[in-house]
Formats: sequence, structure tokens, C-alpha cells
Amino acid sequence: MVSEPDEDITARSYTLNISGTPAAEDNPSPNKRSHNQFQSGPITEWNSENVCHWLMALELEKYSGLFTEKGITGAQLLQLDSSRLKTLGVASSKDRELLKKKIKEMKVNVEREKKLQEKERKQKEKEQKKMSKKK
Repeated sequence: MVSEPDEDITARSYTLNISGTPAAEDNPSPNKRSHNQFQSGPITEWNSENVCHWLMALELEKYSGLFTEKGITGAQLLQLDSSRLKTLGVASSKDRELLKKKIKEMKVNVEREKKLQEKERKQKEKEQKKMSKKK
């Protein structure tokens, strides 16, 4: 239904809070998470079960069956728009708006992570060039 993105995201760990906004954790501590959070990998690596957990966190578990039936993964979730959500069976415009908002937030975080990774990669390359010039 939805194509997978080409970009590779590193295996950083995320905690998804009740708002659906992922936050990278440097030292995740399972004891410090609330009952409204669950541990997952990068959004682009989510399986349909992770997507269902996210829906439950948003109190939209009534759509879990639809998303599971269609096999919606994290990568596919990021590609959903209003018409695709409606096609999936999300009939309520209020629910579609909430899902679109949360998906947009996740996209922003994925893009932010990509930019950070690219910056780190360029910094490493720069340091390697300096080191090779000194030799």
C-alpha cells in the first residue's frame, strides 16, 4: 500500500510518550518509564505491533485491527495522509486530524535525526581528513 523510505536510520532507541512524540534516550531506564510509554526502535523499523501500541497510546486502539489487517508498519505510517487514513477505515475526521498531527510530529523528528546523523558523519570525515594530513 505504501512504499518504504530509502533512507537508513540508525538503531537509536525511542520512548514514545502518550502524546505520540518520540524522544531519543541516551540511557533508557525501564524503571523510570510511566505506564503510558513503551520502548521501541526507530519509527521506520516499527512493525504493525509497534504501530498498534502507538495507537493505544493515543487512545485510538479501535483502529488497531484496521492497521494490523493492512500490515501498516512504522515506515508506512509515516507516509499516510488524510485520504489514505480514510481508505484504511478511519472514518472520524477528528481521529484523522489527530493521526495526521502525530504522524507529522514523528516525521519532523525523523528528519531532525537524519540531519543530526549527517552532521555527525561530516564531522567525522573532517576529523579523518585532518588526521590524514598530519601523517
